[in-house]
Amino acid sequence: MAGDKDSSGNRPPSTALSAGTYALYDGVKVRLDRRGQGWVLRADGRTPGFTRNEHGQYVRLIAVGDPLELECFRLKYHGTYRGLAFEVQSPEGPVMAWTRDSRSLAEGFTQVDRGEYIKTIPLDDPDLEITTVRTPVPTPWVDPEMPAWNDYRGRLVEAFRATHDRVVVIISSAADPKRYVQFACQSGVLDAEAPGADVVADAKEQIMADAGWSAPGAAQPNWTSSLELPALTTEYKALADRCIAALRHSYGIARPSDLVYRAWREPEQMPAGVTWSAERVKQLDQGSKAVEFPRLSR
Repeated sequence: MAGDKDSSGNRPPSTALSAGTYALYDGVKVRLDRRGQGWVLRADGRTPGFTRNEHGQYVRLIAVGDPLELECFRLKYHGTYRGLAFEVQSPEGPVMAWTRDSRSLAEGFTQVDRGEYIKTIPLDDPDLEITTVRTPVPTPWVDPEMPAWNDYRGRLVEAFRATHDRVVVIISSAADPKRYVQFACQSGVLDAEAPGADVVADAKEQIMADAGWSAPGAAQPNWTSSLELPALTTEYKALADRCIAALRHSYGIARPSDLVYRAWREPEQMPAGVTWSAERVKQLDQGSKAVEFPRLSR
């Protein structure tokens, strides 16, 4: 969606929130940010229970263990433009699109750094599609495991960056290996998979959909998510968030310490339609039965 058109054919001004984490406070969506060892709620205007700071903002500080329980959620926007995918900070136009896909040059993108391309796209461009992804998250100050999962998110990003061609990684519940996410790299693409309710009977599949996973189909029984490489840090973080949504919120794994992983490198194969000499075949990489990701075992 890039905004629905009104009867005149024009799209009304967008009032959507920017990407980030929010809480519902007395029915009003307020921004939720980490601040030191606690958190801060930020309201757009005067709000009971909030105080005005030196910058004119209305805020409420919350410490770890505060009994206040609120409905919290993470908001993201995924954009596509003529076959190119990117993250959108705000659906209010114009949209600033960033990508590492060199094909974007043919679509009017400008190279601003090595491997990075940018284009400003009007909100009413018919080729622009923006999808809103809203993922429920626990109230962080009453959730003792939130800091551990935030740390694990960073460890996942490091693992994604360290995954090279033919490497496969499976992260699963130590108690129930059917509850897992898997990612593998091949030909410049990082592919992730996670099983649905046909494998994990009590999996909450709506959470998978809300987190941005692609639903299973006839050719692929698992939920999937793919990332072209090289990728932006925001793209790695988005994939890490999807994996955590599956492990924690869909499969009910309580904490990262309940997870185990295994990883290996598949043997190199002779390309289809190519005939190599026996000597050349002997030079093929035989793969490895184990690949270490030390940060995933912490």
